[in-house]
Amino acid sequence: MVPFQKAREWETPYPGAYGSRYITWRYLIMPYIKNKDIFVCPSAYHSWNEFTYWQVYGDPGVDADVDMTVADFQAGVDPSKHGANYALNTRAARIGKIDAAENPSGLILIGETEGYGASISPIQVTWPGWYGVYGPYPVHNNGLNWVFADGHVKWMKLAQTLSPDFLWDNPSNIGKYDIPALLAGIYPDFR
Repeated sequence: MVPFQKAREWETPYPGAYGSRYITWRYLIMPYIKNKDIFVCPSAYHSWNEFTYWQVYGDPGVDADVDMTVADFQAGVDPSKHGANYALNTRAARIGKIDAAENPSGLILIGETEGYGASISPIQVTWPGWYGVYGPYPVHNNGLNWVFADGHVKWMKLAQTLSPDFLWDNPSNIGKYDIPALLAGIYPDFR
């Protein structure tokens, strides 16, 4: 809940990426949680951070993620020892200030992931080849734990985040998404 508490305290948008190079929300809230292991799900097969992506594909533009900086990475610190399994919903972050959430109890703020990134989006639930690489991977009885904008946490399967209610954005933005296509794209075991 720190991202929302800080957003309300600062009267700013949700913590996220800033500028052409970026610092992740996970790094921004580290002074408040003081324990990087809170970002790791014990059921996950692995946990990575943005620097893991850098190792494989090259610099994504990140300056800091979890408790690691570019200087740490360049000094040879292993990103797999500083991983995370939680990512911020990019659609929630784009809404802006917390008061702009039309239905906080129906808006995903943070979801589980096994990917590199500090952010997730509804399109990632339909990338079967990417499950566990850059998106959600249902490790809890083919479902995941989701943190909502009002602070409650709920276990759900991926399809339940899309229908009957679309939980990734404000209800007024639902027309921007092809929900039948998103549902059809979910790997059958994860529906």
